[in-house]
Amino acid sequence: MNNSNICSVFSGGAIVTEEELTEFFISMKDKGIKAVASNCERGFPLTALSAADKAGLDIIAVMPYEGQPDSWNEELRKKYYRLHLKATTRFMISTYRSKDCYILADELLLSMCSTAVIAGSSPNIQKAAEEMGKETINIHTTDNVRVKV
Repeated sequence: MNNSNICSVFSGGAIVTEEELTEFFISMKDKGIKAVASNCERGFPLTALSAADKAGLDIIAVMPYEGQPDSWNEELRKKYYRLHLKATTRFMISTYRSKDCYILADELLLSMCSTAVIAGSSPNIQKAAEEMGKETINIHTTDNVRVKV
């Protein structure tokens, strides 16, 4: 797999359902995307991996640190580990939690993708992706339209 067929996902505050994301990733699959990479954090990043799996895409797990889901509820931990078992590729940035492990995870996610998918707004990711020549897709939500690209 090469960078031209991987999209990485980043959280920016938008709330998107797994069903909506599954439809979105099916459309990305039709455009040649073969895998979705995520930092596996609760919320959008983990939901995006699950949706990508349902859409028939490979998933790439970039874990910022060992023990990432240890403080999560049981349901989220099961989802996390189920997706890790299904991941075609896994990376672990650090054996302990630090501010830098998230920054390094985001840098790895950006370096491996052709497209950065941002749920909402994340100016730092947007700027970094543009500087690296990556396509960016921002998913926004409104009262009238749940998902708008």
